[in-house]
Amino acid sequence: MTINRYRYFYACAFDMYGDHLFAFVDRMAELDHAESTVKLYLSCINDVAKAMATAGNAACDLDEKRALELVAAMGWIKSRETMQGS
Repeated sequence: MTINRYRYFYACAFDMYGDHLFAFVDRMAELDHAESTVKLYLSCINDVAKAMATAGNAACDLDEKRALELVAAMGWIKSRETMQGS
């Protein structure tokens, strides 16, 4: 998978996370994840990067507490829950 072709679509994530994002995508490829799965993760990471940039947060400021606040503010908790007991 050629990661550079995605830099345009997920520019905010690549700008914010740089080498860490490349390493993450490389690891996903090593684990043989489908390209569509990698793109889904990149999309989510890019959304988080945009929210962080809007809030004036740098990548080094991200901790678990801030991550949970971002997820809650973005509405991901309810929209990404899975049905239990199905």
